[in-house]
Order: sequence, then C-alpha cells, then structure tokens
Amino acid sequence: MLRQYGVRACWVAVVALGLAACAIVDEYSGRAVVYNLQAEQAQQQALLLNIVRASLRRPMQFTGLQSITGTASASGSITAGGTTASQTPYISLFNLIPPSSSSLISRTLSGNLGGTASMSGGPTFTVPVLDTQEFYQGLLTPIPGQLLDLYLQAGYPRDVMFNLVIERIIIKKSGPGCPPEVHTPNCEMAIRNYPSQDIDLELFQGMLGYLISLGLSTEPIIEPVVKQKSAGATAQADAGPKLKPFTFCFAPRDEKVYRFFNRGVLCGHPATGLLLKASEIGRKSVISGVPMSQAFINRLYDDSLKSRMGIADGAAGYNALRSFGGQKVSVSFNTRSIEEILYYLGEVGRRSLHPEAGGEMRRVQVRVGPPQNQFPDRSCPFEEPINGYVCRDLFVLEEDSTTQGGIAVKYEGTRYSISSDSNIAWSMPVLDIVKQLLAVNTSAKQLPASNLISVLSN
Repeated sequence: MLRQYGVRACWVAVVALGLAACAIVDEYSGRAVVYNLQAEQAQQQALLLNIVRASLRRPMQFTGLQSITGTASASGSITAGGTTASQTPYISLFNLIPPSSSSLISRTLSGNLGGTASMSGGPTFTVPVLDTQEFYQGLLTPIPGQLLDLYLQAGYPRDVMFNLVIERIIIKKSGPGCPPEVHTPNCEMAIRNYPSQDIDLELFQGMLGYLISLGLSTEPIIEPVVKQKSAGATAQADAGPKLKPFTFCFAPRDEKVYRFFNRGVLCGHPATGLLLKASEIGRKSVISGVPMSQAFINRLYDDSLKSRMGIADGAAGYNALRSFGGQKVSVSFNTRSIEEILYYLGEVGRRSLHPEAGGEMRRVQVRVGPPQNQFPDRSCPFEEPINGYVCRDLFVLEEDSTTQGGIAVKYEGTRYSISSDSNIAWSMPVLDIVKQLLAVNTSAKQLPASNLISVLSN
C-alpha cells in the first residue's frame, strides 16, 4: 500500500505541475491588455513631452512605438523513486536490534521526491527615432482640409479646431486705393494667433469669433473629371488614396446676415464648390468678399486697443483697424502644420506657467456650446452663458501638480501634467486630436506646401 500511495502521489504532482505551466502560458489576454495600456502611456507621454519641450523653447525629439511582441514559456520536471522493506515480525518479541546488515531485515521503506519548474516571459518592443525625410515632410505639411472638415462635421467645437489650425488672419481692403501689391496698415492688417502677447491674442479671438458667427465652415472642391491613361492611373493607384481638396466657405445661422454676402462665398453655392485647384485648404484659396460690421470693428477696437494706444508697443500697428469697418474685405488664413500646432500648445502652456518678461499668467479660452445655436461674437471670458455657449480653457499644462486621472511626464526633474476633466479644460481632447493628426500627416508622401488660404473680395 505504501508503494502504491507513493507512486500515485508522484503522478499527481507531475500532472499538477504540467497543468499549472500550461495555464500560465495559455493565459495571454491579460498581458495583451497590459501591453495596450503601456503603449497608451508611452505614446501620450511622448506627445506631452514634446509640448513641454516647446513650452521651454527646446528642440523637439520624436520616437515611435513601432511593435510589441509578447513572449512566455514554462517548463517543469519531477523525479521520484523509492524502496520498501519490512522487519520480520517475531524479532521484536525478543527486544533484539539487529545490525543494518543483518539478513533478518528483509524489507526497508525509503523514498525520495523532487521536482523543478520555471517560467519566463516579457515583451519585445521596437522604439525607432523618427528623423526620416518622409516623417518631417508630413510633420511640416499644413493640415489637409479634408481632415479639418471631418472634425467639424463630427461635432468638434469650431473655436477649438480653428484655434489649433489657424495661425494668422489677414484682412485686406480692395479698391483703387488698395491694390493687391500694397500692404500698408491702411490696406492690410495681419492678426496673429500668438498667446504670448495680449493684443495679438485678444484681436485674434475677437476676429475669429466674428467669422465663426458668420458661419465659417469648410466645403469640398468639385474637380472636373479628367480621363487618365492607363499608365497614369496605375501610378496614381500605386501612390495610394488621395485626400479630397476642401475650401473655406460661410454658412450663416442668422438669416439677416445673408444679404451682406456675395452668394459665391456661401457653402452649397455652385460657384463655391467649383473653385480652382489653387483654392484648396493648405494653399491659396480665392473666394468672395467678407463683410466687416462697423459695430463689431468698433467694439473690437475699444475692448483690445483703445486703452493700450500710446502705452503698449504692439498697439500702434493696429491704429487703422476702425477703417476696415463697414467694408467687404479679403480674408486670408495661414494654417498650421503638426509641428506648428505642437509649438502653439507649448506657447499656450508657457503663457499659463512662465509668461514672457512683464507678462501675466493667462490661459487661452475657447467658446463651446450647442453647434445649432448662434455663435457668440464676444471673446472670452464671460460669466453667463451666451446662446448656450460657455468659456473653457483650451489647453492647461500644470507644473508639479498632484492632479490624478490625466497624463503626466517628468522633464529635467519637473513633473508636468494635464487633466482629464473636460469641464475645466479641453486638454485631453486636444491632445487626442493632435495624436490623430500626427499619425495621419506623418505618413504623407508629398513635399511641404505653402499654407496660405485667401478669401478675396470681388
């Protein structure tokens, strides 16, 4: 019985060890999810790290998590052996203890059991340095109009998207006194989206809000169908899918505004959709004139310039702003590339953490609300909602914060983070948009193009 029990125990141990090893190796779902979470953290922290570098005016460095391969193995072995012996029963009756070599002992009982088991596993990953010509061509290429239109149609706030994509707005008069080649302040005015300067920031936010209130939107350009030869068609197929060209147009929510527009500037009008190739977003776009309300221009001047004239260095260049009121002017937009968006977010973070000499800490705010409601042409901040719109911080970079639930990264001993609470700031959705744009644009094949879009009057 003892022999049978020992053998049975050995087999049970062997089977248990084998089953445990198989179970450990076969259960890969948990590790796969962990790899996914680690990839999320690595990509988001790398993106945030470059925004931190931009805020400190440091050169950016890009790496990518190219592949992750998980491995696991398990092995085990068990050894067992035994002998049995029993003492002749009658020896014990005489209180005799025979020597171990005595033949009076016919059987002895002894046994041994041993086993070994091992398990190993871990991911193998590749993190290349992204410094190729193709990567930087995509990084420096202006955001395609089709992607901008995709986000607008998906319901992303227009003020958020246009603040990210548009770097500068240029308004220009037309007529005998202001021909296209004249760029004096009385004829042309450039308004930068530059968070480090109060005047530039306030003028841009005011002008952009006015254009959005007029219904600034995007629309695809209808290109004529051209028959291609088989060789050309094959080459185009090899180049991959091509993004559709888009242009800016206006879709006013207020019916009273329509009488101020030329019909060729309105979304859906045939003249808007049949523009030439040069009108594509990311290049020079030529459409009809844009009306500048005198009441809006006067209010913009009073709110942002009047009290600064003769005091602030940057105010003198906008002295002729009021002369643009009551006219139809051309409007040009300079759109950003991915690199410029990252530097812009760095400027936003720098203004809220360590502003330029003499500047005050200030956060860039955008207007978010129901897209079907009339957009307010007033700039943030305003305490009470206007037509359902409220002010939210665009992107907030925090330093040495203990906020949980967001993304954090350390750079030169300092911890930087953004919050995931979109009721306070749009930091996390903005980072997600930039991540998607970076992934799409950095696979571009074409060379960087000019990023000027013009809206010209008739």
